[in-house]
Amino acid sequence: MLKTFCRWLAPGLLSAIPLLAAAMGNPQPGLGVGLAAGSDGALYAALVRDGHLQILRSNDLGQHWQAHSQVNSQAEAIADDAENAPQLSVSAQGALYVSWSRRFAERFTGDIRFARAENGRDFSTPRTVHRDQRLTGHSFVRQHLDRNGRLWLVWIDGRERLDNPAYQGSALYASHSDDGGRQFVAEYKLVDHSCQCCRLALTERADGSLLLFWRQLFEQGQRDHALLPLGRERPGELRRATFDGWQVDACPHHGPALAEDSQGRLHALWFSPHGEQGPLFYGQLADGQVLGQRSLGGPRAGHGAVASLGQRVVLLWKEFDGQRTQLLAEISEDGGEHFRRVPLASSQGPSDHPRLLRVGNQLLPVWHSTDHGLKGYPLP
Repeated sequence: MLKTFCRWLAPGLLSAIPLLAAAMGNPQPGLGVGLAAGSDGALYAALVRDGHLQILRSNDLGQHWQAHSQVNSQAEAIADDAENAPQLSVSAQGALYVSWSRRFAERFTGDIRFARAENGRDFSTPRTVHRDQRLTGHSFVRQHLDRNGRLWLVWIDGRERLDNPAYQGSALYASHSDDGGRQFVAEYKLVDHSCQCCRLALTERADGSLLLFWRQLFEQGQRDHALLPLGRERPGELRRATFDGWQVDACPHHGPALAEDSQGRLHALWFSPHGEQGPLFYGQLADGQVLGQRSLGGPRAGHGAVASLGQRVVLLWKEFDGQRTQLLAEISEDGGEHFRRVPLASSQGPSDHPRLLRVGNQLLPVWHSTDHGLKGYPLP
């Protein structure tokens, strides 16, 4: 991860590495996991083992897991770091859809792969989704199955730099399928000049539209966040969403999170390392402004997740205290007006980013750590 970050640093910015690495919480390769909940309350996980994607299933909210199936019969170099983890979706009928980033031998190159199991177990032969086959970066894929059955894939793409070496950052490309992943439309560009290696956030709104939330390169080298509506026909208009004015020629490898509550309020978490109290921020995004922006956690907080159910809003993050990494949550029962903090777990070893799943009528934190394995942590 740190090597990836250094790839984009200007020579004068090397002093920023210790601060940013500490704030990132040191996510480790091999622990990145894709998670999804079925309509029956079962949890599914996609983990990389020796070049194969293994699917696990839990019937007790992540307390125990059983082997369920294997996605790819032929091993390949699958990205398994926390920012670039496999993606997993479950249809109402129990079909499983998995996408991931495959790495090539040349650094910062790869492609987006996909496989489907209509019966939930027997997967199709993996295939590359995009038509572009040039040797460049296609990675950091984000997958979402919407309520109408459209399967969305959005990723960070480096093809623009092949034709224009002076091109700043990367681009965001997308594809979608309306037949359960049998066929995908030809990929199309959504945005120019995105950050190069921060995970994307994709959330579905009450009206069925999607909102994409990501780190974007703005004027004067500022790396703030943007929103883009994704409708059924065409993308909407890009809007700047955060206004921290972080000016750096670097990618922090630290993507944002976004959720909408039942009143239409957008709750966001993002990383910006010049906060006086800490680099992880929470705020509500509304009409080109940020309401109630505040630091979440201390100087080593990072990699947050957010989810909502009705008026319950849950903020989840991990934070290193110098000896161990803590899993912490803040819970609001009134749409983000008031929060209470709840400690959930801690680990002295490496860990994945924390995740939040909606399982029936509850929101469930799930965390993969070397100390405790892959485990769900039900909220009070």
